Amino acid sequence: MYDMVAIALSGVQRFISESRSTADLRAGSLLMSQLAAATVTAVGTFGPGADVIIPGPGSGRGTPNRVVARTGAGHGRDLAEHMEAEARQAWREHERKLWAKPRNGAEDVGSSHRAESVPSTAGFPVIQWVVVGPDPAGYAEQWGRAMSALAARKRIRSFEVPPVSQSRMCSLTGRWPALGSPPAGARNVRRDEALSVPGHVKRRLSRDARQGFSSTWSIATAPFRAGLHATFDFAIGASLVAAYERGQAQAVLLRAVKVTLDVHCATAGALAIKPISSARNIGFIFFNLDI
Repeated sequence: MYDMVAIALSGVQRFISESRSTADLRAGSLLMSQLAAATVTAVGTFGPGADVIIPGPGSGRGTPNRVVARTGAGHGRDLAEHMEAEARQAWREHERKLWAKPRNGAEDVGSSHRAESVPSTAGFPVIQWVVVGPDPAGYAEQWGRAMSALAARKRIRSFEVPPVSQSRMCSLTGRWPALGSPPAGARNVRRDEALSVPGHVKRRLSRDARQGFSSTWSIATAPFRAGLHATFDFAIGASLVAAYERGQAQAVLLRAVKVTLDVHCATAGALAIKPISSARNIGFIFFNLDI
C-alpha cells in the first residue's frame, strides 16, 4: 500500500512567453524544466520506498511540469513537501548566482550580499501538489483520484503580495519590480533595460549555457530563405562571392573597408553582384537581397 503524490509547476506558458528573444524563450523553458527535474531528484533522496511514476526513465532531455511519485502509506505529505522544497531551493540558487562573485576560481556570494539578503521572487515558482492515499479499488482508481484532485488544486490560487518600494516594473516580465541596477552577476542586459530578478535569471542562464540559439529574425525568415534556396541556384552566387572576396582580400586588409554587395535575383539564374559603397573602420560584408 502506498500514497500517490502529484505535483505540478503552474504558470509555465506565461513564464516562457515573457520573453524578448528566442534565447529568452529557451531560457524560460529550460528553467521550468530544471525546477521540475529538482522534484524528480528529490524523490530519489527521500528514502527507500519512494519512486517516480511520471516522467518515466529515458523520457528525453526536458522534464514535464507535472511529476507523479509514490511512497509508503502515510508518508505522502512528507514526500510532497520535500519535492516542493527542493524545487524552491533550485530556484533560490539561480537567484543567488546573480550576486555571486568569482572567488578562488569559483562563484561565491560576496560579503556585501549575504545569502539571506539576496532578493527573492514573490509568488514564484508556483508549486501545487496533492496526496492521495491507498485505494482498495486499485491503481487505476487511485490515479484517477490524484489527477482529479490536482486539477481541482490548480483552480485554487494563493497570492503573495509583498510591499514594493519602487514603481518601475520589469520590462521583460511586466509583473515583478525591476532592480534599481543590474547585480554583479547580470548577463546580456540591453541598454536602458530594467529587469527583475527572474528577468536577470533568464539572461544569465542563456549566457551560461553557451549554446548558440537561432535569433528571432532567423527563425522568422526561415521559410523565405528556404524558398530562395529552392528557387535559385545559389552555387553560382557562392562562387561569385568567393571570387570577389579573393580579389579584394588585400584591399580590405589595407583599407579596412566595408563592401556592400547588391545581389539582384530578378529571374532564376540571373544573379549579378556589384560593389555599392565603402566606409572606413568596418571590416565585414553586407548582402542586400532585392528580389
